[in-house]
This record gives sequence, C-alpha cells and structure tokens, in this order.
Amino acid sequence: PIAMDCEMVGVGEEGKRSVLARVSLVDVNGDAILDTYVAPKEKVTDLRTFVSGVRYQHLKGAPQFNAIQKMVSEMTAGKLLVGHALKNDLSALL
Repeated sequence: PIAMDCEMVGVGEEGKRSVLARVSLVDVNGDAILDTYVAPKEKVTDLRTFVSGVRYQHLKGAPQFNAIQKMVSEMTAGKLLVGHALKNDLSALL
C-alpha cells in the first residue's frame, strides 16, 4: 500500500477553484517516497497557507504539474492507495 496526501491552493476568482500544489507519498514503512511541491498551471489567488502550509517560495521553481502527474501515476500503478479524502486528491491529479 501507498499512502497519499495532497495540498491544494486556490485559483480563479476569489481562489475558489482548487489545484494541486504539493503531493506526498509514503510507503508501508512510513518512509516518504515522494514529497514535492507542484507549480500550478494557473495564477494562484489563494495560497490557503493556514490549511496547506504552502507559500509562494515553495512554488517557485517547483516541478511542472504534468511531470508530477506522470510520476505519481507510475509510482502508484497497481498499488493499494490509502489516504483521507482521496477523491479530492485524485481529482487534483487529473
């Protein structure tokens, strides 16, 4: 099994739409196998730092969404995926 957690930031008018800003994957031993920020494709209008912990400096120079999306897909293929509210995390990765 692999545990996943994602953090989102807000984009668009008033930051109401969520996009991926960080993804973390942990293996069965509790070891982080991926922990990276993600450069959003759109202008961030609400960092949601109080919830996400994300700051602008984390997003500067972060890997592009498409690269991380592919990496997560490859790392989780055929694995049991666990986490809280995975529906939201998986939606952010689509």
